[in-house]
Amino acid sequence: MLLSTKTLTSQQVEIVNLLLTGALAPQMGFLGRADFLSVASRSRLQTGQLAALPLALPLTPTEKQTAQLSGRIALTDPEERLIAEVQVTELYRLPEEALEAIKFFEPTITSDYWFAAGSIQAVKPVLHARFKSARSSVGSLKTYFRQQRWKHIVAVQAKPTLNTAEAQHACEWLFANRRGGLLIQQIADESAEQFAAQVHAVREQIRCSAAKEVKLALLPAIEHLTAQQEALLHAIISRNSGVTALVLSADTPAPVKKWLQRYRDELDLELLIPKHSRQRAVQEQPAFVALQQVA
Repeated sequence: MLLSTKTLTSQQVEIVNLLLTGALAPQMGFLGRADFLSVASRSRLQTGQLAALPLALPLTPTEKQTAQLSGRIALTDPEERLIAEVQVTELYRLPEEALEAIKFFEPTITSDYWFAAGSIQAVKPVLHARFKSARSSVGSLKTYFRQQRWKHIVAVQAKPTLNTAEAQHACEWLFANRRGGLLIQQIADESAEQFAAQVHAVREQIRCSAAKEVKLALLPAIEHLTAQQEALLHAIISRNSGVTALVLSADTPAPVKKWLQRYRDELDLELLIPKHSRQRAVQEQPAFVALQQVA
């Protein structure tokens, strides 16, 4: 029987990789219609669990016909390298007013698309040509942090540059809470011409002396998300990485910060809001040392 094959864009590969590596847990596959609409409208699965991305696999009518016959869809990267396989459990359409919710995955979506739900299984790891040391999965980060037996791991985001006021707040929080680990989550577009320079700049910027270790994790920049979706997404990724506290970035609107704070217990995550998040030079304080290499 002919296996349906879908070639993903580079951006889609990065989003699928979040799914494959458990970064979106409890979301572990492409969503069925009921779950899709539930996540799109209230950021929850039908089970009531928080979920950030209404993620289903868009199919053209031709792709849908093949998937209906085979029951499986092979996902390939832009170089046609097989990375995963989907076991199809549902094929469905969405009302036109719901199509906006999937544009973060398929910006050119039209009303004739179908959507596939199903479990997804990795076949080969997603390849990255650069900065492999910053590509740890959420599972490996969580295991590493647990092995270190640190009580506190605080995350701060670089989007893609690092807000030094937010980094300082993270270090001061660690200093006040008897130290722990610092995770810098750099959210960057890997296709951008300045991508490498952005990563090097963050790596060389600061090291927090209040942290037992500073680690860098690269995350994809995803367009067409609402501020609420983006904030919840990074909170869920942080939680799944073993982070215990997250500094909310300056570009997160105040109403979204207030909304997210309602779920801090459910997320099992301390949400930190710096009083002053404007960029400033890092000053010599007990919490800081200057310009050391980030792991």
